[in-house]
Amino acid sequence: MGSPDEVLAHTQRFYRQRVYKSWAHDYLHSRHLSAAISEAGIGYAPLGWTATTDHLLSLGHSPGDLVRAGVSIKGDRGLRDVMRDRLILPVHDHTGRLVGFLGRANPDDSHSPKYLNTPSTESYKKRSTLYGLGESRVALRGGATPLIVEGPMDKLAVDKMASQFRGNIVALASCGTSLTTDHLARIRAITDKPAWFCFDADAAGQRALLHAWEITADQGRAAQRAVQLPAGHDPASVQTDTFAHAIRHATPMSVAVAQAQLERWGRPDNPVKAELMVDALAKRDAGRIRPDDSIEWIRTVAQLADVPISSVQTALIEHLAPTPAAADLDALRAASFPRRMTAPAGVLPDAGPPPSGWPTARAKCRSSAVANQR
Repeated sequence: MGSPDEVLAHTQRFYRQRVYKSWAHDYLHSRHLSAAISEAGIGYAPLGWTATTDHLLSLGHSPGDLVRAGVSIKGDRGLRDVMRDRLILPVHDHTGRLVGFLGRANPDDSHSPKYLNTPSTESYKKRSTLYGLGESRVALRGGATPLIVEGPMDKLAVDKMASQFRGNIVALASCGTSLTTDHLARIRAITDKPAWFCFDADAAGQRALLHAWEITADQGRAAQRAVQLPAGHDPASVQTDTFAHAIRHATPMSVAVAQAQLERWGRPDNPVKAELMVDALAKRDAGRIRPDDSIEWIRTVAQLADVPISSVQTALIEHLAPTPAAADLDALRAASFPRRMTAPAGVLPDAGPPPSGWPTARAKCRSSAVANQR
């Protein structure tokens, strides 16, 4: 007895038996995620230094077995539990095999890290493991769109909302680390669908989006999209109709990246600086903007940088390949004629009206861009 798989299976069973009498159950109930306890196999690691370790040793596992599985670590006073007083999320690899755990700290504990991973083991490497990928591989192979979110609670919230509005999406989250090329490779090994991204609507979310753009450079003009939420919100804090609307009107990633980059650079205080910013953005991203997205990209950049549309068109053409494709030139010439951008067919059922209070910034952006044309 004592393979890592057996230790992890017994550990998960131990955690799951304790969840309903813990704060973890009340916490999930407060976030309207009670159903996720059974659906996602959520458990609770009890308070105490050796509760889990003692239980596993009583089943006949050796101390070495527990360390190799990543559920116990050696300290000055012997073995102790890795997870203590934490909501436990089981983590599976891309084949669906249980390889570790992700623990969420008690909200009343302000001293411990919010999330804690199983230590790296032979089976578990957080730089290549995405929470939710193993369980979702069948849906992804069936055509669902992978949607990368920032945290595991975001993933659970998206799963719930997607089931309510019948969205053909699968949420995935990294396990306490920035998104990596290994994570993306795991997704591409299962599906050819380009990943979409939904990060928090704050400065950290902007950084995450720009990082995702950087590490997906090898995908060229893949039809990636960014799901943009109202300011100050994340997937776990919005209503279902708001999230469904954001999915239906997901922004081409090149456009969302332009918005995030220009906002981080700050509004230019003179025309020369504005032209230089536009040129730098076009130089970096021209080869990744899909022809179908060129109109929205040009208008968005023109409005945010406060430059004529013709200047953005010129910068983009200059930084395309020496001989731009006909589709590129047609799209650039059409930039003076607006058209509605919506999510591709198959991601959602028929769209409904936007929820009340939905921000009108993007609509204002398009109308202002027309006024800026000179």
